[in-house]
Amino acid sequence: MNRSGPGMPPAPQTILHVCPGNQFGGVESMLVSIARSSAAPPRIPHAFTCCFEDRFSQELRHSGAVVHALPQARLSRPWEILRARTALRRLLAASKPSVVVTHSAWTRLVFGRSLLHTRVPTVAWIHGAGVPLSRLDRWGQQPRPNLVVVNSRHTGDLTHTLFPGSPRAVLYCPVPPPPAITPASRQSLRTTLGVAPDQMVLLMAARLEAWKGHETLLSALATLPASAPWTCWIAGGPQTPEQHTFLATLQQRATELGLARRVAFLGERRDVAQLMAAADLYCQPNLGPEPFGVVFIEALYAGLPVVTSASGGALEIVQDDCGRLVPPGDTAALAQTLLGLVLDPDLRRRLGAGGPGRAAQLCDPAARLEELEHRLASLAAL
Repeated sequence: MNRSGPGMPPAPQTILHVCPGNQFGGVESMLVSIARSSAAPPRIPHAFTCCFEDRFSQELRHSGAVVHALPQARLSRPWEILRARTALRRLLAASKPSVVVTHSAWTRLVFGRSLLHTRVPTVAWIHGAGVPLSRLDRWGQQPRPNLVVVNSRHTGDLTHTLFPGSPRAVLYCPVPPPPAITPASRQSLRTTLGVAPDQMVLLMAARLEAWKGHETLLSALATLPASAPWTCWIAGGPQTPEQHTFLATLQQRATELGLARRVAFLGERRDVAQLMAAADLYCQPNLGPEPFGVVFIEALYAGLPVVTSASGGALEIVQDDCGRLVPPGDTAALAQTLLGLVLDPDLRRRLGAGGPGRAAQLCDPAARLEELEHRLASLAAL
């Protein structure tokens, strides 16, 4: 496909995404969204590389995307890194992509040397960074990319010292709306999970990491009046020994606070979109800032008011007409906000009604892919 016109550079014919490692999180979810959205003509083809056969690679293939399997690469095993770099160089020579997009400091560090001598324009898409910047962030700066894309103004502020001299652009994540769920299916899921008809369901779906604010949420819920009609679903399963320990700590804490019958730990779920459709409110009181917050967009699409901390990417997503922001770590403010929403279904409905439009304004896949491909088309003319 060629979208060029008078005064416009020719459009790239293939965009190759060099993807991060063996986990499934917000970045991987976004890349699956890109794969699904770009599969419909007349989109420019997007292809992907994966070093691990796991849920991420499976979902990419299920979306109909072209997925190139590279050898497993672990930083602790230099021989694996060399083998993966050689495989990527051969792939670049054979497939001749118009643009190569890397999606993490890990991919820049592992595969940067494979890109040093290619004439293909490269893009570093930054999805987050720590404070201070990690060694991975600083070591993965070569070669200098032709363009730096950041997923929020917050991420841009954190990483302004990376890749000096490269042009930069903010591009919010393409996130599609969830499939519709019938009222009968919604009620069936609520019944299956033991929700009484008059209860408000509060959902948190996040990795089992302390900075996501699970303990703050439990502490806030414990201060609500016993008569308040709510139940809480916490979705997310442990994937590391540390997360197994953290989950056990959360379950023990819920018991100590007298919440064992009102808080359900649902474990790893593949039906988070259905859980959102069956819930009434999304709450994730982060102690640290989200680089962006794809889960907030997904909740807004589902018509859920979002309650989260006033930090990071959430400040660019959540407005007064679709949710509430509270100070990070402020249990009292969180409890007051939650109680107001539990007791006021009309307020929940008004905030929920504002969610889908806000989500589409920021993350409509067609609009964000159009923006991405326009920028990459300009690079492909270099």
